[in-house]
Amino acid sequence: MRVFHLETNLADAERIRRELLHTQPDLEWVVLQDRAAFMAALDSELPALVLSDSAITHLAGLDALDLLRLRSLHVPFIFVSSSPGEAQTINALMSGATDYVLKNHLQRLGPAVRRALAETWARQEQELAERTIEGQQRLLRTLLNSIPDAIYAVDERGRLTMANPALLRQAHFTLTEAIGRTLTELSLPPALMEEAAADAALQLGDVTQVFRERADRQRDGSLQWRVTTKALLREPYSDHVTGLVSISRDVTRQKQLERELLDISSREQQRIGSDLHDDIGQQLSGILMMMAALKRDIANAAPELVERIEQLHQLQRSALDNVRTLARGLCPVELAQGGLPLALEALVRQFRSLPQPLSRLEVEGEFPINIDEETAVHLFRITQEALSNAVKHADATQVLVRLRGNADTLQIEVVDDGRGLAATESPATGTTSLGLHLMRYRAQIIGAELEFLAIQPLSERRGTRVLLSLNLRQYAATRLHEQRHG
Repeated sequence: MRVFHLETNLADAERIRRELLHTQPDLEWVVLQDRAAFMAALDSELPALVLSDSAITHLAGLDALDLLRLRSLHVPFIFVSSSPGEAQTINALMSGATDYVLKNHLQRLGPAVRRALAETWARQEQELAERTIEGQQRLLRTLLNSIPDAIYAVDERGRLTMANPALLRQAHFTLTEAIGRTLTELSLPPALMEEAAADAALQLGDVTQVFRERADRQRDGSLQWRVTTKALLREPYSDHVTGLVSISRDVTRQKQLERELLDISSREQQRIGSDLHDDIGQQLSGILMMMAALKRDIANAAPELVERIEQLHQLQRSALDNVRTLARGLCPVELAQGGLPLALEALVRQFRSLPQPLSRLEVEGEFPINIDEETAVHLFRITQEALSNAVKHADATQVLVRLRGNADTLQIEVVDDGRGLAATESPATGTTSLGLHLMRYRAQIIGAELEFLAIQPLSERRGTRVLLSLNLRQYAATRLHEQRHG
């Protein structure tokens, strides 16, 4: 560390240097005897410490201190002078000097220098920390102001402590109006009012974070999808909850793209199913009729070949049945040929042909309900997955499928007497299997509600009730909005 020593008496300068080197051997000494030398030294480098006599050639000690301050150089400055005087000492300290040491008491110089350097280092570390924090805060403000997600934080009493512009635009409030008030005190859209209830429930519960996805119907009939993450805020090294932070993202466009991909897949499946039924199926039917005619002709001409022809006939019939089964699986619901009830009846018959379980379909209400083929396919696939889960995973012996319909609501209910949903496959836990996840996703994209309940419906065994409900009035409004806006 370099020391600038303003001193005209070189003997005093050497005596002070030797005294200070006893306690600070790592100091590099530069003696300056006038103003010009001091100014030149400041232009070349920054010292770690300045020692100064009260008066040197063309420069008073206080003037030297002022030169440092004018350059915003916060360097420790210690007067080392032979001129005693209380007033002079007080004036120096009030002007910003770090300390004042008399030349005949140089034993004080070492401790004074150590203290001055320690205070300087502490101040520099604090300034660095403050600049770092200020930079982080500036970056955080920039991020909060730039990202489109709606973000807010509340304290333990539900009062807003932070809200970013995206949330304020949604709530139609300024930051000044919102800070310090609860969400329920503000006249907010229904979606945000429900957020306040969710916040209170989270702070009272045992969980520290929640993740949920929901759709809110807009005034024009469209659905706005949002994914929201909420996390509790706690005091450092404590379990005391001080509030929570909520981040909500609009994923409507993502949902639309996902639906388009699923629709493309469904349309392609239907195309392949139609081709199998109308092309290959018809060809196989023609071949089957030709085989029947050939069998009659050969019965008279070559009776010994009849058995072999019958075998070929049965193989051909089996191939035709397989093609028709594949076609029904790829294109399960055709509204022009009986629609959803007929497709579900065929599905139940398919499961009824298995050794287990015994299944049946109950239909209530008037059909066909006014839904498009795409929606009907989603309803069919959800029912198919529920039946498959009952057979493959729940070991059900009985399954009941109910289809209810009226002008307002369409419901599909699948009840089984199996082992019930495993804890690891419950939709409430957020750890659903792929099948259950797809059921929920299909329900979401058509605006239906899907419930999973553990009950004892058909026997003493623990069973599962899957209930799918579609509000037909909201469904019609959504489809009308989609037609108008592409």
